[in-house]
Amino acid sequence: GFAAGVLTLTFLDSLTPSQLAAVLREVKYLLGRSSEAIPEAAIQIYTTREQLWQYVANLELTTVRYNKVLLSVLDVERPLIQGQLRDIDAQLREAEESLNWNSQG
Repeated sequence: GFAAGVLTLTFLDSLTPSQLAAVLREVKYLLGRSSEAIPEAAIQIYTTREQLWQYVANLELTTVRYNKVLLSVLDVERPLIQGQLRDIDAQLREAEESLNWNSQG
């Protein structure tokens, strides 16, 4: 989540990447057992798994880079990038409130 500071990665209603991996393993197992009823949401996640992993990789890279800037900027440099950081923070807040995995773009 985002709280005007260091960025942490959570998604799919606070599902972490390791939890996503566990869900995908379970669905794969259930798909192998044709007698099991699998929730539609789980099947949808499984069928879009490659795209989800790309999103996760991009989000993790963005998170690392954002946090590196926040944690490594010198006090003398901060005023030079403060406006850009405010803009990024505003976009992150908006994205956190309005975007989901089904959003376009």
